Amino acid sequence: MQKLGMKGRWFVDEAGRRVILRGVNLGGDCKVPYPGGGTNHPSDFSDHRTVSFIGRPFPLAEADEHLARIKHWGFNCLRLLTTWEAVEHAGPGQYDDAYLDYFAEVSRRAEKFGLYVFIDFHQDVWSRMSGGDGAPGWTFEAVGLDFTKFHAAGAAHVMQHKYDYAKGGRQDAYPQMTWASNYRLPANGIMWTLFFAGRDMTPNFTIEGKNVQDYLQDHYIGAMRAVAERVKDQAHVIGFDTLNEPGEGFIGQPLTGRQQHDSTDMTADMRPGLAISPMDALLAARGVSRKVPFLAMDRETRTMAFRSGRAIAPSKRRAPTTPEIARRRSTSSSLPIATGKKSPLRRTTWRHFSRASPARCARSARTG
Repeated sequence: MQKLGMKGRWFVDEAGRRVILRGVNLGGDCKVPYPGGGTNHPSDFSDHRTVSFIGRPFPLAEADEHLARIKHWGFNCLRLLTTWEAVEHAGPGQYDDAYLDYFAEVSRRAEKFGLYVFIDFHQDVWSRMSGGDGAPGWTFEAVGLDFTKFHAAGAAHVMQHKYDYAKGGRQDAYPQMTWASNYRLPANGIMWTLFFAGRDMTPNFTIEGKNVQDYLQDHYIGAMRAVAERVKDQAHVIGFDTLNEPGEGFIGQPLTGRQQHDSTDMTADMRPGLAISPMDALLAARGVSRKVPFLAMDRETRTMAFRSGRAIAPSKRRAPTTPEIARRRSTSSSLPIATGKKSPLRRTTWRHFSRASPARCARSARTG
């Protein structure tokens, strides 16, 4: 395959001719472990350090069949997905070498079929434990959050906890495509704020001698580097997507702002669901029950309208429906997701939310 270069905004081949890339995603199931890691399987995520992503997007024995089909359909480029969890799920700095070998081989096979590769480090709403995919479970443990309590505390909207697998089908408890609401719930709000703005907002929050922002970003970039080292000699790999659809956390938001009214500024984006302020999220993480507005679309007026007040970090909740999750039921009167008095998150003082603009925090974020 010819090595591609850049000329202005165009990809060009070795003769300087413009190249049109016709790409396809490979593939959605790379976000979850193999086998049995999909959301169609109930889980309490207790195995998060021992999972494997080998076999995503397909076993190597099936690779040629799938890649030949993609080439036959007229594609010449793959957006090949991986995740931080796939690389570093076992613990900080513990890379899954067997998975890295597998991933590099899938990428190498693509060249055989004339397919360029664009590697996508994927995430959706931070992690599988907070309703999506991406980061390893130990990132919550490192900052002092107990993901086993997210569901009961209302800190995350997770299908494996909300969905009745015995019943099946579409359910009111887990409406389709509601996973994205996690971006404004406590677990995501806290993690994205620490990841992008820890030095500004929590300057005294350190893990192993590093500010939490540096700690998280160093490990994330380290996982990316581990993948890059495996494919650096593959000329058909044209680049990396450094982070898919990241959240903004609490950056730029007023501490008590609940986004209940339309506004022309970007910090007041009304959306269906809970209207949670950063203060609500932080108090909920400490186990303080908060009643917050719930917004829904009024189909007659086509506007967002207040429907009810709902509790997060409630003192009492109905028991989960699946045995795997039931055994993790909390027995305390309140449900703090910040773990214990010695939790680094409990010792942290958060400061100047509204003064930490997205632009400022983007400038301070390390890009590797």
